[in-house]
Amino acid sequence: GVAGILAKAVRASGVERSVSPHTLRHSYATHLLEGGADVRVVQTEQLVGVPTWLWVEGPWQASSATAAIGRVSATVTARPLRVEWDMGDGTTVTCDAGTRYDPARPPGEQESACTHVFTTSSRRLPGGQLTVTATVVYAVGWSATAGAGTETGGDLGELTRSTSTPVTVREAQALIR
Repeated sequence: GVAGILAKAVRASGVERSVSPHTLRHSYATHLLEGGADVRVVQTEQLVGVPTWLWVEGPWQASSATAAIGRVSATVTARPLRVEWDMGDGTTVTCDAGTRYDPARPPGEQESACTHVFTTSSRRLPGGQLTVTATVVYAVGWSATAGAGTETGGDLGELTRSTSTPVTVREAQALIR
């Protein structure tokens, strides 16, 4: 399997540390965060009944990191698949990177497939807030070369990274005369 192929490549390289697919995957997660991976969550105040736009700030593209010793190298690549938004009110929204809302443009000229409408305020909750969590799901794969054109690789499964923020949901009332 993947672990055996990786162990063979590590032995061929002369590396004396234990390296597993799990090690590669988590090393890559650290690389993503140190490289500025940034999941932005909704503004901290929302209104009941008004669509809340959800998006990920920054590039939505595959990212790779390579480590090499002599003629042996290993590359891990993570490709973003989706964002799973736990809205804190019992609902979830799953979408891609989403579309950034531009306050400089008229609302009628903008649209997004990644939104959520809160149906109740958060005033009766502890602290008066919900916790919204965005989890980016990445497909992670690896490849290794042992020199002389010998290349192998495999699938490391999915990797997730999450961030949360408190959100206050307010209710606005209008009086029409």
